[in-house]
Amino acid sequence: MAIGQKASTAQAAVICSKEHDYVVARIMDPLADQQRLRNDFRACGFDIDLELVPVSPSVVGSIVMMEGNQKIHTIDDPSCRTASGGPCPIGLRIEAGFTGEAAVVLGRAARPGERYSSTNASTAKGEALEGISVKGRTVAEVEALIAQKHMTIAHYNVQWSLPDGRGYGDLAPRSKVDPTWRVTSVDPYASGQVMLMIKPDGPVPSDIMKKIEDAGAPPSAVPEPTPTSGS
Repeated sequence: MAIGQKASTAQAAVICSKEHDYVVARIMDPLADQQRLRNDFRACGFDIDLELVPVSPSVVGSIVMMEGNQKIHTIDDPSCRTASGGPCPIGLRIEAGFTGEAAVVLGRAARPGERYSSTNASTAKGEALEGISVKGRTVAEVEALIAQKHMTIAHYNVQWSLPDGRGYGDLAPRSKVDPTWRVTSVDPYASGQVMLMIKPDGPVPSDIMKKIEDAGAPPSAVPEPTPTSGS
């Protein structure tokens, strides 16, 4: 089938159309199974290896990673914002004549108990804490808020600042988290679960310093834990 031709079924998960020197591939049904999406891309004339991964609610249907030729570009949804503040990519613009291979990772709805592979901010539109300010609140305040939302806390991620200016993130049990410490963010973790990112007060405890020494490598200068870290 020629590039730019629509997939044969009226219920296609991916629809392709020609726009000037590009073929635009729009993902119409992000809930379709992986094989169906792959088949629809092939029906449009492209060899695109598509993978589906569980993501937080506002990222469903978005492209979370792409590898391939420079002739492939994303189409963004300006009404959706990622955790970094950019628009959510929801489709592809492929230069006419492209015949290479590409790999695309698309966000799908997570199954019960399944951890997210990619997330948006928990306060983003469509997420569990949409529009609620959590930064700077105490751990106790955020715990109460999360309980009101009938959610649970999967992990407490404490971000220690070392004397030399570096940082170290540690997944701590609740018993070692001071309820007066401040929350910097709440990250989606799984359906009905979040992870608290916490800024502690006081010096770095000796047990944390020992963890760093036992690891045999210095901690990162700018810790960037993700909702799937610590497994």
